[in-house]
Amino acid sequence: MEHLTEPGVRNHLLTTLEECKHHKFSYYTTIVNLILLGVFILLVAIILYFKKKGKLTEAERKKKNEDDRTHIINRIRSLQLEKMSTYKMV
Repeated sequence: MEHLTEPGVRNHLLTTLEECKHHKFSYYTTIVNLILLGVFILLVAIILYFKKKGKLTEAERKKKNEDDRTHIINRIRSLQLEKMSTYKMV
């Protein structure tokens, strides 16, 4: 069968097409990696924002500790009163 192209043209076309395929693949890979990097940075930023937002300030922490301390003291007193009333009944 006769070839309608000159010798070497077929090889040149194949190598050119393979180079185009390689550049296209490299381009798409770069775009996907940049998008994934952006999503990762955004996710980390959102997590850090909500971690900081949920953190108590120094004044709130002191108030919470004082409330906890008051609750514990009141609970101990009520238990002691119960215990004393039980002894008096016996």
